[in-house]
Amino acid sequence: MEVDGLSAEVLYPTLLLSLYALKDAGLQEACFRLYNDWLIEYCSVDRRRLVGVPAISVYDVGNAVKELERCRRAGLKGALIWQAPHPDLPFHSAHYDKFWAAAEDLDAPVSMHILTGHSYHGKERKGIEHYRGSVNLKLADVANALFDFIFYGVLERHPKLKLVTVENESGWLPFMIQQWDYYFRRFRGVNPPPITRDPSEYVRNQVFSCFFNDSVCGRNLAWWGEDNLMWSNDYPHANSTWPNSIKVIRRDLGHLVQGWNISIVGTDINRTFLAQAAAGDYEEWAFRGTSPEAAQRFRLTARAGVVVTDVAAGSSGEQAGLQPGDAILEVNRQPVTDVEAFKRIVASVKPGQTVPVYVQHGGGRNEYVVLTIPGPKR
Repeated sequence: MEVDGLSAEVLYPTLLLSLYALKDAGLQEACFRLYNDWLIEYCSVDRRRLVGVPAISVYDVGNAVKELERCRRAGLKGALIWQAPHPDLPFHSAHYDKFWAAAEDLDAPVSMHILTGHSYHGKERKGIEHYRGSVNLKLADVANALFDFIFYGVLERHPKLKLVTVENESGWLPFMIQQWDYYFRRFRGVNPPPITRDPSEYVRNQVFSCFFNDSVCGRNLAWWGEDNLMWSNDYPHANSTWPNSIKVIRRDLGHLVQGWNISIVGTDINRTFLAQAAAGDYEEWAFRGTSPEAAQRFRLTARAGVVVTDVAAGSSGEQAGLQPGDAILEVNRQPVTDVEAFKRIVASVKPGQTVPVYVQHGGGRNEYVVLTIPGPKR
């Protein structure tokens, strides 16, 4: 991470991916629990920088919810489920409803990774057919998964559910969404699916996609995807951009406005996984940039500043009345325009000093509070 210039990393499995194709539910649950136990211990070295995503078996949804809750209590974030579900358990079935609801309640993004489930590993592909599997089949799996979530109304019924597609690249995504919108608008009058908005709106609000070596995606970003795409480096796989990630970022994202660049390599990931190191955190409270989604969720009218995401019990933040969802608009009479401005202002104040902070609480009520600035988390 230090060699590649990374502040934090979201961790997914490698060898475990093929086990999503297991047909023995009990064996899969046991394997995943063992992996999650290891991941909890591994990330405990520095949870600010190592954000572990637990592997969750969803054959038995009751057990899946229990494991999700256990992993959350242990410090892991979100969930990784299969991308190609068992044929008897399509994503649009009621089988998953309790799991989607639990993921919403825990603010746990649900990830889907290439090479997981009952598709790619269904048979060995040799010769020319290996190329078909590497591109066509992988893209078909993720496209079909997102289709089920959108067109069958899963995202409509679960508006706080967040999906993350992992290692599928993203250059293909805006074209697919364009086509979905076109045909939805064309045929909804005679063949209405159980959704009330264009497919693109569900993607914009609830779907995030990772890319790591996709120059087409980088070019598309000039007009689509700023708030939905997240850069990754795929370390330690053979096609990883490590240790040359900065060069790849400059190649694929260097043409973008600086703020967009920062959003794609940091803020979107922070907003999705609450990996606070991407934006900033302190001993007593944590924050992230204000976004339209955060403003809507916390009923804020502010479009600048930073949103408080966590306040420790007994801290100066709690004593000042700060709560998760509050937007900080000024610190020490200086306007907070974004995350970088906030960090710069706070860094100029001596830890332990008391300063006025202008806050907007959820619902739009503004007030000044007196806050003792904590020291940066080490």
